[in-house]
Amino acid sequence: MSDEKASYKSKILIVDDQKAIHEDFEKILIHNSKDETKADALIKEFFGKKKERELKNDFILESAFQGEDAVTAVQKALIEMSPYKVAFIDMRMPPGWDGLKTIEEIWKIDHNIQTVLCTAYSDYSWEEIIDRLGNSDRLLILKKPFDKIEVMQLSFALCNKWTLTYDMNQLIEKQAVQIREQEKQLFQNIKLKALGEMAGGIAHEINNPLTIINGHIIAIDKIIQKGDLKNIQDIRDHIGLIKKMITRVSSIITNMKKLTRNCEKDSRILVTCKEIIESVQSVCCQKFVNTKIDFDIEAITEELKVFSIGTQLHQALMNIVFNAYDAVSDGPNKWIKIKCIQAEGFANIIITNSGKRIPGDMEQNIFDPFFTTKDPGKGTGLGLSISKKIIEEHGGELFLNKESKNTEFVIKLPLAVVA
Repeated sequence: MSDEKASYKSKILIVDDQKAIHEDFEKILIHNSKDETKADALIKEFFGKKKERELKNDFILESAFQGEDAVTAVQKALIEMSPYKVAFIDMRMPPGWDGLKTIEEIWKIDHNIQTVLCTAYSDYSWEEIIDRLGNSDRLLILKKPFDKIEVMQLSFALCNKWTLTYDMNQLIEKQAVQIREQEKQLFQNIKLKALGEMAGGIAHEINNPLTIINGHIIAIDKIIQKGDLKNIQDIRDHIGLIKKMITRVSSIITNMKKLTRNCEKDSRILVTCKEIIESVQSVCCQKFVNTKIDFDIEAITEELKVFSIGTQLHQALMNIVFNAYDAVSDGPNKWIKIKCIQAEGFANIIITNSGKRIPGDMEQNIFDPFFTTKDPGKGTGLGLSISKKIIEEHGGELFLNKESKNTEFVIKLPLAVVA
C-alpha cells in the first residue's frame, strides 16, 4: 500500500496488556482470506462480501500494551498530523494505569479521538465512569468477550463519526474565517463612510489654519519688500503663529489617519483616555459646529490610562459619537457630552446626548448587528455592535445606562497596570 493511499485509511489504536487481544482485533479488522472464520462469514453476510473487504482494508491497527505507551503513541500521532480516529482500551492493564486513567490522559491531549472501553468486569459502575470522564459522546463500553460483528460496526461507525466531525469542524472554521474577513471589510467600510461624512468639516478645519498661514506669509513678504528687516520680532511672531497652525493641521490629519486605518495587526499600546477622546474630537468637532451641535468634553486627567490594540478604541468611540450625532441632529436642543471617570479599577467613558431615549422594547436589541433605530438609508446598524465587540476584546464593556434621563452609553475599560 502506497503512503498516499495509506493516508486515507483510518488509524485505530488497540490498548491491551494481552497480545492475544491484539491478534483478535487484527483478525477482525484486517482482511486475510486464509484466516477466515465462521465469524468472518457472518460479517460477510451482514455487510456483504465486497463491502466487508472494503471495510477491513480501510483500517490501520497500531498497538500499545500499557496506558503510558498509549499516551505516547497518541502524542506522536498528533505531532505527525496522522491522528488516531478510534482507540479500543482495556479496563485492566497491570501493572500500569487502568483504562479510565488512560482515557483521562489521552483526552487531555486529543480532543477528537473516539474511545471504546473494553471490560469483562464490573470494576466501576456507569455512574463512577461518568463521574471520572463526564457524559461524553466520545465514550462507548464494549463488554468482553466481544462479538466480532459488534467490533466491526463500532470501528466503522466511530471512524466515520470522527471523519464527519473533522470535516464539519474544518467547514465551520473556514466559514468563521470568511465571517471575520467580512466583518473587517464592513468595519472598514463604516470607517470610510464616517470619513466621507466628516469630509466637509475636515476640509473646513484644514482650510481655516491654511488661510491664517497664508495671511502671515503675506505679512512677512510685505516686511521684506519694505526692507524693514530691523523689525525682526514681528517676523518671528508671524513664523511662530505659522508653526502653530501647521501643528494644528498635522494633528487633524494624524487623528484622521488613526481613525480610518486598519489596525487589526497592531500591537497593544498604552494610551490615555484623554488622548482617545481628544483625537475623536479633533476630527469631528467642525462637523458639530457646522450643524450647531454643542459638543462638550469635561476636563479629563492624564492619569487614566488603558491598553488599546492600535487605535481600535478611538474607532469604537467614534462610532458611538457619530450615532449620537445622528440622534440629535434633527432636534431643537442639540448637545453631546463626554466625560471620563475612574471607578474601581476601571475608566468609564460616558457619552450622553440630548436625543430621544431609546424605547424600552428596543434596548435589548441595540447591540445586535444590523439593528438600527434610524430611518432607512441612514445607518448600517453595525456601529454599536462593532464598538461593543472591540471593547469586549479589550476586556471591557459597552452598555446603555438605563437610569439616565437622556440616551447615555458607557464604555467601561480596565485601567492599565504598568510595572
